[in-house]
Amino acid sequence: MNTQIKELETVKQLGKITSVRFGVGGYQDAMFGFGFDIDTTGGSIYDFKGSWKSRPENAMYSENEYFEKLGSALNEIHILMQKAKVNSFDELKGKPVEVTFEGQKWVSWRILEEVL
Repeated sequence: MNTQIKELETVKQLGKITSVRFGVGGYQDAMFGFGFDIDTTGGSIYDFKGSWKSRPENAMYSENEYFEKLGSALNEIHILMQKAKVNSFDELKGKPVEVTFEGQKWVSWRILEEVL
């Protein structure tokens, strides 16, 4: 029996952002941040980034770490908006993207700046 693990094939697919969401979402709507529905030639993905809606009382992280996470999410929105050349978060809807998959798992996506 061959015990070598076959390297996963990396595939890039073109797509577009079909909807954007800022607010409550993520795992069981327990988070606050932003999300994107993205359709590609091979299917759809949903990406959500943010933090818990509020810092739980028994959390193992500080209030400063909580606000750092939220600030980092807002900075990511700012960068995406710059790359897409838009002035409003909702204007990201419809923008072209490239999605990278390894095997059946998506690993990243980016705004296709070169076509804007």
